[in-house]
Amino acid sequence: MGIAYSVTSQPGISNYQWTYDGTGVNIINNGSSTVLLDFASNASTGTLSVVAIDDCGNMSGTSTLEIEVGDRSNCSFVDCSIVNLFVSDYTLGARNSIQIFKVGNTISSDGTVSMDNSVIFKAGNAIHLLPGFEVEWGGTFTADIETCVIAN
Repeated sequence: MGIAYSVTSQPGISNYQWTYDGTGVNIINNGSSTVLLDFASNASTGTLSVVAIDDCGNMSGTSTLEIEVGDRSNCSFVDCSIVNLFVSDYTLGARNSIQIFKVGNTISSDGTVSMDNSVIFKAGNAIHLLPGFEVEWGGTFTADIETCVIAN
């Protein structure tokens, strides 16, 4: 399962060429405005670049993004084939880690993000923080609504 990166489609642009100068990364769906990056366990930090190519084959713009690859243990739960996910205290139990939860539709949670933890929820349609959900001092919580793309 990959992590989606995208640029806004522009009129007259027929091709978006993506490159990554680190190692251990497979770019899925190259040529489109949205790609998936599949990071191998040995992937290295690098720069993701995209060049827009117009209908005549002219390069018209370049964008770059620095990507830092960290420890993958407890780093993410990304499964676009799962529609709804409930995240409990048990699931949020890993300390000193970054946990990314990304699903196709809805994430619900009544858990506690504890000190020194970073938790990111990314859902296609809704994030429900139920009674009891809490972020303790020193914890970090981020929520985003974004499309979860299933790679073919």
